[in-house]
Formats: sequence, structure tokens, C-alpha cells
Amino acid sequence: MAYVKLSQIKSEGYLKRAINYILNPQKTESGLNTASYMCSTEYADLEFNEIRKQAVKKGKVIAHEIYQSFSPEDDITPQKALEIGRELMRRTFPDFQYVIATHNDKEHIHNHIIICAVNFNDFHMFPNKLATLEKVRQASNELCKEYGYSVITPNPKGHREKLKAVIDDIIENCDTYNDFFKELKKRGYEVKIGKYISVKGIRDKSFIRMATLGSAYTEKNIRRRIEEKAVIKNVERNVYANSTIKMPHRLRLKKNITECMKSAKSFDEFISLMKKDYSVKTGKHMAFKHSIGKRFLRLESLGEEYSEEMLRLYFSDPAEYKTRLDEISARKISRLKAVDKTSSRYTYSRNANTEIKMLNYLHACNIQSYEVLKENISQLEKRIADYKSDVQKINAQISSRRSIINAVRDYWRYKPIYQKYLSIIDTKNKEKYLQEYSAELARYKNAVEVMNNPKINGVLAQSANIKSEIAALADRKEDLSAEQNKLVLELEQLKTIKHNADVILGTFNRKDRCGQLRSNWLLALPKVVTEEETPDTQKTIKHTRKHTAR
Repeated sequence: MAYVKLSQIKSEGYLKRAINYILNPQKTESGLNTASYMCSTEYADLEFNEIRKQAVKKGKVIAHEIYQSFSPEDDITPQKALEIGRELMRRTFPDFQYVIATHNDKEHIHNHIIICAVNFNDFHMFPNKLATLEKVRQASNELCKEYGYSVITPNPKGHREKLKAVIDDIIENCDTYNDFFKELKKRGYEVKIGKYISVKGIRDKSFIRMATLGSAYTEKNIRRRIEEKAVIKNVERNVYANSTIKMPHRLRLKKNITECMKSAKSFDEFISLMKKDYSVKTGKHMAFKHSIGKRFLRLESLGEEYSEEMLRLYFSDPAEYKTRLDEISARKISRLKAVDKTSSRYTYSRNANTEIKMLNYLHACNIQSYEVLKENISQLEKRIADYKSDVQKINAQISSRRSIINAVRDYWRYKPIYQKYLSIIDTKNKEKYLQEYSAELARYKNAVEVMNNPKINGVLAQSANIKSEIAALADRKEDLSAEQNKLVLELEQLKTIKHNADVILGTFNRKDRCGQLRSNWLLALPKVVTEEETPDTQKTIKHTRKHTAR
């Protein structure tokens, strides 16, 4: 099984030390069990920083670390653990740079993965929330199943569910409200009574408000369940990703109104259904208050479609209700489509500045036409594909050489077992020994075959020479990866420029301020322009500022 933990790195100095720690040669077999993606292991901290500079919202976190630990009971090699870690990143965060290292210095083999806090695709932040950890753990469990390793099975019942079971049991066996609290204390729970009633178990870290367990566990409803023996349906808060999320009272009221409208056949039946969970106040304005709510909510405040008139119309005249509902929807859409003149002036000003910066960049890169821009993009894509192909070939070469080193280890590990097998003379004992150590003998035989393949002039390749070849290939791979990363960033910039150019050229059927498509733009670029040389832009910016100040 693999245990997964997620942590943050907020200091550049600590980031460098963390990378150096996970790449420790003594823990990674002289760097054999390390890898990186879209960055080099040696300068990963600097390349992380370059990507973070492109982000609009950087935040305080500069990197994240995933710790993936495998059980000592699982027969897993460092190479297989490294493969699982890389596949985990490919499935969960394919657009983020990372450095990964597999440590085998302890009884349990484990992966350290340091990830850049900003992705290189659209420069958005790493999703640092509880759902992310659950996503990584789920993907890790799926990979362990695929590779034949054990999986962590969490206990589905938490302490909140156990507390509800205890409360239900006490309510059934007590006669008074005071007896309820006495029995809770006898069972080892600490009770705190104030504005809210809170309970804490012996092993719990904090108090739990009983009202947060659901509507059946409020003070009022617990009294009713004990004294009146009332049966109350429990309305729980929504639960997502093992964390409790409180549903807003207005959203809850809308949801319950919709459900009761579908179940009821008349307005009076609708009100009776609502009274199960709500207090109803009639008069000039109809209002509802939930059993765990603090105040009444008027129906009119929820929107026109939830007014008392519309609810009555739903049961008395369904056809008219649908017509009125369509009119309300049409009014909402018309309000959304209304043009904001201030916003449109600001948008034109911003687009004009974008066009100026784009022209300056294209002239600086000596790109004189739209066709040249497309040609440069296609050439960059081809070069990146070539780099990827070269990196894949190097990975295959490194993998083949590592298999030789693994074979050497298996050879010396299982050679004594093989020699003892040869020394046994009795046939029955030999067959019994063969059955008992069949797996070890098979691995020894496979190791001998792998070691005999790379013979050069009849001499077996030395492990030291193979390690030096792997180190040279790894250096070559890092150089290629660094060049590939530079090309990827350059390609992203040119694609962004092309997108802006397509918008201005009218590829997306957008029109400029005068209502005419600018079809001749970029076919023969003018000289480099600046904001001072564009009177239309200055006029627009000046007019926008004047309007904003006014």
C-alpha cells in the first residue's frame, strides 16, 4: 500500500535545500533513482522561479511536495516505485514541472516529488485544497491496484458518525433531558453547554457542536425526541471530500421549496410539507425559518419565481405559471445582455494596448508577416517533437543499462541459493528445494541471461562502466530537457501572439470600433509603433479616464 502526504514550500532557500536533500546520492543509488519533468534536476529551483514570474497571482507558496511511501510488505524495487511516481504525476498534474526521487535508505521505499506552484501551460496556481489530496490518494491507490500492490482501505465511519450513533442510543434509553447529559458523561464524553451544546470524546481533538450533526440533533429536537418520543427526520449538511460544508439557508430553502412543489398536489399540502422542517409565518409577506436557522426568510427575497403569488399559480393554473416563468427568465437574460458602455470603452483601450505591445514584440523578433508567424510556430513544434523523441531514446538506453545493474545485483543475491541447489545430490530433496526456491532460482537464471547479452569481445561489461554511461546519458537528457523547456516557453508566447492576431484579423468574426474587419493587418506590418504614435488610442484612454473620473 502507498501512503500519500502533501506539504508546502514557501521559501526559495528551503526549496533549494529540499531539492538537494531528495537528490542525495546516498539515498538514490548515486542518482539512478531520480527524474524530472520539463526542468533539469540541477537548476529546478531557478526554472520554477521563471515559470512563477509568468503568473498573475503568485501567492506565498512557491512549490509543493508529495510524499508517497510504500509498505515494507510490498515486494517493490526503487525503479518500480519511481515508475509509479512518474505515472502518478502524469495522471494528476500533467502541466506542472517536478523533480522526483526514490529513496531506499529505510525499510520502506518512498518517493519525494517537488512540484512547481505554477503550471507551464496557462500559468495558473497549483490547486492547494483538501480535494487535491484526495485526488492524489485515489490515483495512487488505483496505480497500486494496477501494479499488484496493496491498497489503504480507510474506515468509512468517522467520529461524527459514531457520535450520532451514541446520541441515538442514549435518547432511546433515557426519560428526561438531564438524564441524557448524565449518560453522555458516563460514556466518556465531555459536554460544554452555552449558546451551543458541544460534545468532545476522549480521543477527539476538538468539540463538536451537536447542531452540526443535523436538524435532529439540535437542543429543541433532542428535547422533543426524549420527552415527546417524536420521530424527526435528520437533514444533514452537505458532505464533500470528507469535509463538512454548510449549505446556505437561502439555497436550502429554494431546494426544499422545489422538492415540496413536485410532491404536493395543492398549495395547502405544499405548506404542510414545508412545516416538517420549517416554521411558517403568513401575513403581508410569507416567510420561512429552518429548524436550525436564526431568522425568517421572505419568499420575495428569493426571486420573483418564488413569490407566494407564483407558488399559488403553480397549483391553480400550471399553463399560466409556465408563461409567467418564461417572462421572468426573459427579463433576466435581457438584463445580462445589456451593454455596459464604460466596460466597452475600457475593453477597446485594453485591446489597443495589447495590439501595440504585440507589434513591438513581432518587430523585435524580426517577424514581418502573418505567414512567417505561422511558419515559426510550426518549426518550433517540430523541434520540440524532435527533442521529445531524443529524450525518449535516452530513457530507453538508461532503462536497458539499469536492467543490467539490477541483473548483477540479483546474480550475487541468488547465487548462493543456486550453488546450494547444485550441491544437493538426493533427487527428492533437490525437487523439494526447487519447489521452495523456484522464484529465486528463476530470477538468478534471468540475471545470468541479461548479464551475458552485453558482452563485448567476450568480456562482461563492468558495473562501474555502466554507471558512468548512465551518468553521461542523464547529463545529456538534462541538457535536452532544458533546451526543450526554452522552446516550449517560446512556443507558448508565439501561440498567444497568433491568437491575438487572429482576433484582430477577424478570424473569430470580431469587429473593431468602426465596425469593419481589419483584413489587411499583419499582411505587411508597418514600422514599430508606440502609444505616443497612436492618437486614437490616446483619445480612447483619455476619454475613458475622463468618464471614470466623472
